[in-house]
Amino acid sequence: MENLAERLRKARQEKNISLKEINEKTSLIRSLHVFGNLVSVGKNKEKDSWQHKGIGEKLLKRSEKIVKEEYDKSKMSILSGIGSRPYYRQFNYSLEGTYMTKKI
Repeated sequence: MENLAERLRKARQEKNISLKEINEKTSLIRSLHVFGNLVSVGKNKEKDSWQHKGIGEKLLKRSEKIVKEEYDKSKMSILSGIGSRPYYRQFNYSLEGTYMTKKI
């Protein structure tokens, strides 16, 4: 069985960010990844694959809880390419500038 690797990168926020999507109550996430063998969406879930088993969702929900409770943030913004935006939409994120954002 392959090794599971997951990663969430929180960006270091400068106090003088000049983007209208980002303010002092926003947590900026640079990336969220679950690494493993590639499995196409809608294909049979492979026994030895980590993809499509809810690990990314758990990582996302846990990070929302942490930034709200431990950092007193009320919004999460994730730097997101066009291909990953539908993934975040299913968790009630919406496009704001180049970020997928959600009030938490």
